[in-house]
Amino acid sequence: MLASSPRGVLPSKQNALTDRTADLEQARTDLKTAGSRAERAVPNSDDYRQAIRHHTGMTHKIRPGVPEDVEATEYVRVTTWKTAYRGIMPDDYLDALKVEPDAVAGMEKGLAGALAEGRTPLLAGETGGRIAGFINFGRCRDEQIGGGEVFAIYVLPEAQASGLGYALLTAAVKRLRADGHEEIGLWVAAGNAQARRFYERFGFVPSGRVQCHSAPLPPVEEVHYRLSPSTNSATPRMTTSG
Repeated sequence: MLASSPRGVLPSKQNALTDRTADLEQARTDLKTAGSRAERAVPNSDDYRQAIRHHTGMTHKIRPGVPEDVEATEYVRVTTWKTAYRGIMPDDYLDALKVEPDAVAGMEKGLAGALAEGRTPLLAGETGGRIAGFINFGRCRDEQIGGGEVFAIYVLPEAQASGLGYALLTAAVKRLRADGHEEIGLWVAAGNAQARRFYERFGFVPSGRVQCHSAPLPPVEEVHYRLSPSTNSATPRMTTSG
């Protein structure tokens, strides 16, 4: 993380838009190049996860997410929820989770709209050519808190402890800081000890805010963490990789 984000050296809005358009065009080119490969099959089987496990330890690729990635990132989210929230959410709720085509279509449309506005709210993390994790981020949804926010970060169990989570979070924080967000926050389930340790090693600290999910999700208490402008990404506090 940057020690600070001086507004005077931030790129102009037009330059930032040009740079991100180039990023997205490269991401789409990569997808077209790999379009006929088995790695681009919809990740809906144990074979996909086995391949991730086989490639764990390889260099990760972090790139801007495009609408074509949404089905894969939703698979990552659903799969991760089934393990990360076991014991926090009811088993029957977690067991019934699946990738919903209507939800995927809605998220694809939302992502396409954000990209058209020059925003890059999604980064995909690939391992061995397959999406194994992602991070969703942007301007904080709560005006009283302000700054930037990490909305979600999920990594398949097979790719955890490989450094992919840390790489995704580092990339998102750098983009948020480049967009002028000096302080960055996130919410995490109070009972998710593994995730809380991960964020704390990165440099996030509890802000003291607490909230509780309401319907349609099962009630889950969440705590808020913040990353101050003084936290420097060049000297991370991580002792183990996420």
